[in-house]
Amino acid sequence: MDLSIVIVSYNVKLFLHELLQSIMVSKLDHAFEIIVVDNASTDRSVEYIRKQTYDCPVRIIENRENVGFSTANNQGIKVAQGEYVLLLNPDTMVRDDTLQASLDYLMAHPEVGALGVKMVDGSGTYLPESKRGFPSLWASFCKLVGLNRVWPRSGIFNSYYRGELRNDEIQNVDVLTGAFFMAPRKLLLQLKGLDEDFFMYGEDIDLSYRITKAGFEVVYFPQTSIIHYKGESTDKSEAAYIRNFYGAMRIFAAKHFSRSTAMMLSLLLGITIALRTGFRWVCRWIGGLLRPALDLVVFTLFLYAFTQIWASYYYDDPAYYSFASLRLHLAAYASVWIVVMFLSGVYDDVDHDRDRRRLVRVCATTWIIIVLLYAALPEYHRISRALVLFGVPLALAASIMVRFIINFFQSGSAERPRRIVLMGSEEEEKRLDRVLSAFSTGSDFVGRISLSADDQKGALGSIANLEELCSLHEVSEIVFCMNDVSATQVMESMSRLGPKYHFRMAPAASVSIISSPSKMYRGLHETVEIGYSIDTKPNRRGKRLLDLVVSCMLLLLTPILLILGNEPRPFLRNLMAVSLGKMTWVGYDSSVHDQLPRIRPAVIGISDDALAGDMEVFYYARDYRFWFDLERIFINLNHLDKRK
Repeated sequence: MDLSIVIVSYNVKLFLHELLQSIMVSKLDHAFEIIVVDNASTDRSVEYIRKQTYDCPVRIIENRENVGFSTANNQGIKVAQGEYVLLLNPDTMVRDDTLQASLDYLMAHPEVGALGVKMVDGSGTYLPESKRGFPSLWASFCKLVGLNRVWPRSGIFNSYYRGELRNDEIQNVDVLTGAFFMAPRKLLLQLKGLDEDFFMYGEDIDLSYRITKAGFEVVYFPQTSIIHYKGESTDKSEAAYIRNFYGAMRIFAAKHFSRSTAMMLSLLLGITIALRTGFRWVCRWIGGLLRPALDLVVFTLFLYAFTQIWASYYYDDPAYYSFASLRLHLAAYASVWIVVMFLSGVYDDVDHDRDRRRLVRVCATTWIIIVLLYAALPEYHRISRALVLFGVPLALAASIMVRFIINFFQSGSAERPRRIVLMGSEEEEKRLDRVLSAFSTGSDFVGRISLSADDQKGALGSIANLEELCSLHEVSEIVFCMNDVSATQVMESMSRLGPKYHFRMAPAASVSIISSPSKMYRGLHETVEIGYSIDTKPNRRGKRLLDLVVSCMLLLLTPILLILGNEPRPFLRNLMAVSLGKMTWVGYDSSVHDQLPRIRPAVIGISDDALAGDMEVFYYARDYRFWFDLERIFINLNHLDKRK
C-alpha cells in the first residue's frame, strides 16, 4: 500500500461525498486506501456515505463524540497501511492529477518530510494559507492587526503567509495547512502524530515545526491544486474562531518558545484579539442599527411631510396640528412600523425579493395594529384618521426607497438580478430543475453550457467558448453538475474565468447545491436543499414571542383552565418552563426527528396521535405557521398539564 488518505469529517456530508468522488476519478497509479473518521456528525454523514457506491472501499471510523481534529487524525494514522499518509479536509476537492503528482514528488525526494499544494477557495481565489511562516511575535502581530493585508507581498509584514515567495513556484516553507498534508507514515509515527492538546487550529503549525526540527524539509508544491471551501478564510469575526486561534497560539508558544517569549506572545495575542473583537462587535452593532435607524428617520420625514400637506389641503391651515402632539404620534407610528419589521425578519433577510414580499405583509400587519391602537385611544388623543389610512403606504414607499438607496451605494448601481448558467448535460438540467427554481429565486436562469460540441441541443454553447458565453450573456454565477463535470474541469473553469464569478456545485444524485456563498465570505458554505420555515430567524423569533404571549394569557385564564381539568402543578410547571424558554407549547420531538431543525421540547404535539407520522412532522417544519400553533393550543386547552 503506497498511500493512505485520512479524512476527518464533521457535519459536511455533501462536501465529503464530492471529495470522495473526486478521489475516485483521480489518475493514480499507486495502491491507496481511504479512511474517514467521523467526529460524531449530526447530519447523518456516516449513513449517507455508506449508502453511496464508490470504486474504492471507504473505511469509516465512527466517534461517539467530537474528539477534535488532531485526535481524529491520529486515529486514522494509527490504522493506516500506506507508506505515505495524506491528511485531507472533507471540504476540499482534488484535481485528477493531484494525488499522483504529489505522491511522485514525495517519493522522489526522501529529504522532504511534508508536502502541501496550492489551494483555491470556492470562487477560484488563491488561499494564502497554502504556505505559511512560523507564528513569531512579529508575524502574529501583523496578522492580527491586518498589516499583512496592507502589504501582502512583503516578507516583513506578511511573513505569516510568506508573502515574499511566489505562489506558483516549488518552495521550502515553514508551515503547511492541515487541509492537505502529505507525509511519510513512519515519520508521523516517529513524531507521535498530531499533538492532541490542539483541539482545532494550530496542530498543523506544530506538526510542521516538529518535522523541520527533525531535519526534514517542508515543501509547498503548486504544480497541482485543490479547492478548499472553508480554510482559514472562514469569518474571523466569529468568537469561536478567535477563542480557538488564541488558545492554539498559546499552546504552541508555551511548547516551543522560551517562557518569557511565550508570556509576551500570549499578552500580545490577548490584547490584540480583545481590541479586534471589540472593534468588530461595535461595527456589527452599528451596522445592525443602520437600516432600522435610517428607516425610522425616513418614515418620520415622510409622515411629517404628509401631515403638513394634509393640513394645508384639507384644513386650509398648515399649523392645524400641534407640533408637540404631532411629534409624539409620528414617533409612535414609525416605531410600531420598525418593531413589526424587526419581528417579521425584514432586517435579517438578504434575499431582496423575499424582503419585498415580506414588506407587503408587514404593511397589512402594521395597519391592523395601528388601527387597533388608534381605536383604543381616547378621542382627544386621536390626531388624524388620514394619517392612519395613508401612513402605511407612505411608510412602504419610504422603505422601498431606503432599500434602493442602500443597494445603489453597495453595488454602485441599481440592483441587478444574478444571472446563472448550469454546466453539464441536458439530463442533469432536467434533474435539477426544481432545486434551481428554489435556489435562483429572484435570479435569471440563463441556460446550460455543454461539455462538448456533440451536446449542443438546448445549450447556449460548449465549454470551449466559456469566456465568450459568460461575457455575452452577462453571467454572474455558474453551477457545475458534478455528475458530468470533473474536479479538474471545475478548477480549470475557475482559472479561466477568474474570481469575479461565483461558482457552485450540484452533487451527483442529490437535489442540493453547495458553494461558498460569496467572494467576500470565502470560508462560509451553504447547502440549498429543502427550506424549513420553522428554522428561519423570523419564525424562530415569532414562535418564541407567541409562546410568551400565550403564556401570559393562560396565566390570566388559570382558574378557567383548572376547571377544564388541568392538574394545577403540572400545568404551572409547563407554564413556567415555556415562559423561561425551556419548552415550547407546540412542536415535535427533536430526538426522534433528528433530521429536522431542533426545537425546544413541546407540551403539545402537532397531532392527537401518540406519535405523529414522519410526513406530518415534516410538513409542520417545512410549512410552519403561527396559526397552527394557536389552533393546537385552543383544541388542547384541557391538556396543558401534559407533555407530548
